[in-house]
Amino acid sequence: MAALFPRMTMALVASGVFLVLAGAGPVAANPFGVERQGGDAIAAIRSLTPEQARELVAKRSDATVRIGTGNAPLAFAGNGISLRGALMLSSLASLDAETAAVLASYDEGPLFLDGLSTLSPEVARALKNFKGGPRSFASFGRCLSLAGLETLSDRAVAALAGFRGSALGLFVPRLSEESVRALATFSGDRLSLAGLVEPPAGLAELLPEFTCQNVSLHPWEWNLGRSRPVTTADARLLAAYVSRLGKTCVVPGITGLETPEAVEIATILAASRGSFSIPNLERISPRTLAALIRTGNVELPPIDVIDLIPDAEGGFTDDFVVPEDFPTRKRR
Repeated sequence: MAALFPRMTMALVASGVFLVLAGAGPVAANPFGVERQGGDAIAAIRSLTPEQARELVAKRSDATVRIGTGNAPLAFAGNGISLRGALMLSSLASLDAETAAVLASYDEGPLFLDGLSTLSPEVARALKNFKGGPRSFASFGRCLSLAGLETLSDRAVAALAGFRGSALGLFVPRLSEESVRALATFSGDRLSLAGLVEPPAGLAELLPEFTCQNVSLHPWEWNLGRSRPVTTADARLLAAYVSRLGKTCVVPGITGLETPEAVEIATILAASRGSFSIPNLERISPRTLAALIRTGNVELPPIDVIDLIPDAEGGFTDDFVVPEDFPTRKRR
């Protein structure tokens, strides 16, 4: 891709963090005897001493992202995509505070530490000082990506919330409410919490307080409704999320609203200041449907592919009339 247009740039949304990719050459050297080409050499490094980190930081880096390169969230390109200035240590399995402080001094582009499963508070405090910084307009360089996290303490999250870069990718399955309150103070342009499996109960109330303009929970909203029915707590978080998203939020996992809470869920969603698309809805009661489309902020499949079912109390509204302006999205 880069070979076709050396100066070509491409905007991609990767795991919720917006990155600008540029056609740039791969790293020439194979650091520390790793016999691979280009950015794969750096991505293969599993451990670093402070001295090795200083050597690495001193080198010019243009990491090439490839399929199977560690846990890198961008590793999807068969022929590779060069990310100008990126220091992609996506296989690094452990990191001490001294080495982290050295890596934080890197000022050529973004830093990917997607092989780390956890961070100590001391390492997090060192990484919050990461300089980053693009070498040209074609690299979104002040980005810190931690896409492989499994656990993270409140103290570590509080330290990372002080990162003054442009984007923070913090992909951890669970966060406490205390950690969410700390992240609300993050002042960068983009915050990705893509790893959240079960968001904390207070997140819906805290989202409006986030300083960061662009907060992404993706793919949480895509998975909503797939493994269990949607709850009122899910609906409150979805409504708060969509209200600040700035675009239509697609929720493909919801195929039915048929629990005793269905009308309340629909009422919550309809009251959101944002817009939704529920393209795979198949089952809903007339009363729930009426509540859902009340404000016109939701796109649904054509009415003829939706089964109108009795509500949870067993009632059924035979005289339900579909509004002429029923908001639909045609199935493709």
